[in-house]
Amino acid sequence: MNSLIQKLNELATPHLNKELKENDTILLGLYMGICHNIAQKEELTGELREVGIVEAVKPYLNSYQERKQLTSLAVLANVINEEESEILKSNEGLIEYTIKSLKRAMNNKMRRTGFGWSVRETVRTIRMVAKNDNNKRTVYTCGAVPLLVELANQPGDAEEQREAVEALWSLSFDQQIQTEIINDQECGVIDTFVKLYKSAEDKGVRRICGKALWTMKSSLKNCQHYKKIGEEFSFLPVTPRESEQRDTHVMVSYNWGHQSIVKEICGQLRNNGIKVWMDIDDMHGSTLQAMAHAVEKADIVLVCYSQNYKNSDNCRAEAEYAFQLKKKVIPLKMEKAYKADGWLGFMIGAKLFYDFSGKYPFEKKMTELINEVQSSLQTMKGVTIQVPNAEVQVQVIPQQSASSTSAAALVPVPRTKSSDVEKVKKWSPQHVGKWLDKNQLPRNLLGRLSGLEIAFLHVLVQESPDVFYKTIADQLSVKDILTMAKLRFALEALDVNI
Repeated sequence: MNSLIQKLNELATPHLNKELKENDTILLGLYMGICHNIAQKEELTGELREVGIVEAVKPYLNSYQERKQLTSLAVLANVINEEESEILKSNEGLIEYTIKSLKRAMNNKMRRTGFGWSVRETVRTIRMVAKNDNNKRTVYTCGAVPLLVELANQPGDAEEQREAVEALWSLSFDQQIQTEIINDQECGVIDTFVKLYKSAEDKGVRRICGKALWTMKSSLKNCQHYKKIGEEFSFLPVTPRESEQRDTHVMVSYNWGHQSIVKEICGQLRNNGIKVWMDIDDMHGSTLQAMAHAVEKADIVLVCYSQNYKNSDNCRAEAEYAFQLKKKVIPLKMEKAYKADGWLGFMIGAKLFYDFSGKYPFEKKMTELINEVQSSLQTMKGVTIQVPNAEVQVQVIPQQSASSTSAAALVPVPRTKSSDVEKVKKWSPQHVGKWLDKNQLPRNLLGRLSGLEIAFLHVLVQESPDVFYKTIADQLSVKDILTMAKLRFALEALDVNI
């Protein structure tokens, strides 16, 4: 990944000055595409920020090529923090252009923009821009809402619908926008949420709409037109299964990317006699009612925070509800380089946090947390919490950061010698055709590849397999297992003697 960032830094000035050679321009497009694909992996956000992706990609917002401008916007929208969101806010024209591009893609038979992005990719970029509170108003004033409502009401593609309703939900966390979309019944946001909550074919769409309405329940109750809906989401019935959460002492609020270490934390708390409620599916497996009642009945809420936690509407809904109910919040830091910002920074403030980012031994921080939780529960209840042992018991576990598995995918492995790669870069279309035929690869999908691109894919498959598979699926439409297998093995054992 470091080498990719280095290349982006090296190519920025000559690109902006229109001094790049054709081959380097092609490579730059590939580098930008890879950054876009990687940036969509939430679990890699922290690592990408550490290697300097923000500074490397930012110059391309000023590219003379629209696709590179928008790719830069999309990458940054995925990785910037609240302080850096001013970078995007100052590029309002680019945000407006992205929204107009969405409209063109929605009206296109192929559901594509003029620069090749799908409707889903385009609306996802708009949604990610709106994650930062600083940019919500910009997205709103640039006219995104009518398009998002229109897209949400178009049946057929569940992924597009999910992106659209989640973008609308994200915008609604801005109190002024929330008030406006509730009072402006003609914009159709609330009616769309209600309709899709009740009748959408896709389960994910129904859940997002339910959460959005639940988030806005107080404001809905203050509007005569939507008062009944607000009341419906304020007094949710409790099923027998959900009533089990009524005696919960501690609730854990977390982002799915840290599920593994959060499970360890919960296990250690339970081993020390502390009752814990943790939704192992991050609000997707349990009902909205279960989550709401878990917060309501919790004595303590553990907020396992990171940048991705801050960017998650699910997590924000949980945390803000706990804050509204004045629950005791104990922050657990899950990402080394992240400092709580935006709405999360306001909520956590100067609270003492426990660092589970890997900076300190797990068992040391776990012991401190157990002591804090037990002490707080005893103070609240006025009774001693019964634990199985007189002393806090913490099992030693192998220390591992939440993203260690994904990070391994970025470690380089040995590759073909550089002289052979240089030969492949110079292949003619005839060489490419022979190579495809020799490896029984389809010309209709891969015939447009150049020698330079094959050489690049050869490097990519060894340095970052996950990104390789996403790249060949998104950019080359290689989606069947047989072709994937043939292409991977052909690239790994690249035969230059064609």
